Amino acid sequence: MNEEPHVFVDEKFMTVREKWRVLRAWRRFIRGGFEWEKFTEATYHHVIQHCSFIAHYDRGGFWDFYFNSDPKHLVRFLNQFGGDKRSAEYGWTWWLKGPTGADLNQAMCREMEVIYPALVQVLDGLSRQYQAAMARWRESAPAMALFALPIFRINAEMRGVLATAAGQALGLRGSAEMKVSRLTVAASDKPVQLSMWDAVPGKRQDLLSGGEQCAVCRVSPQAKPGMWYVIDGTIYCPDCVPVIVAGEGAAAREVSTYRALIE
Repeated sequence: MNEEPHVFVDEKFMTVREKWRVLRAWRRFIRGGFEWEKFTEATYHHVIQHCSFIAHYDRGGFWDFYFNSDPKHLVRFLNQFGGDKRSAEYGWTWWLKGPTGADLNQAMCREMEVIYPALVQVLDGLSRQYQAAMARWRESAPAMALFALPIFRINAEMRGVLATAAGQALGLRGSAEMKVSRLTVAASDKPVQLSMWDAVPGKRQDLLSGGEQCAVCRVSPQAKPGMWYVIDGTIYCPDCVPVIVAGEGAAAREVSTYRALIE
């Protein structure tokens, strides 16, 4: 079985069929927000055996450490497959050369490289906003007395945002003529639905002549390129996108209205 652009070969400890099974699961996992249900046993065993990771306690322990805790762990994981390719735990790159599954590991990197900039940008933006919220909280005695600021960690809502960013990165890559460098909004001031934009690939719609600005810092998209967001009809720049700190229901509703456009 052959699927472009990846070509695999049978090896002593891993067949072509097994490699395709891992790669398909890997695609679903990294594009779907790193959800537990998509992190298969086959993926876990390949990662700890052939990608220079330690075994951790078990599959659940590995997932919890990288995809359900401090975002800096996820950033290291993403960097290994989409950035400088150095092992998140050992710092070397020989895992890309063997002895088993080197062709699969390189394919996993190619899959990650497509969405890596978008995912890192999301995490960086949320981290910046959290730090700003921390600073404001520390400066406010009433706020400090009333509530404790939530710990900044990967959760279901953040994984949902990452899945949205990955899907948008893949959509933009699939349309060779679509070059989006700024937030695009309709003339009626309603956010452009991504499905509407994707329905006409190659047709540039530059609708930023109305002087749109970030609702928080008032900067324009032209002055701060990157990943901008429309949340419930309000525009936010990469640095000011609100950190999701509300309850489960409210957070889920906010995430569902994200409209991310990649530079």
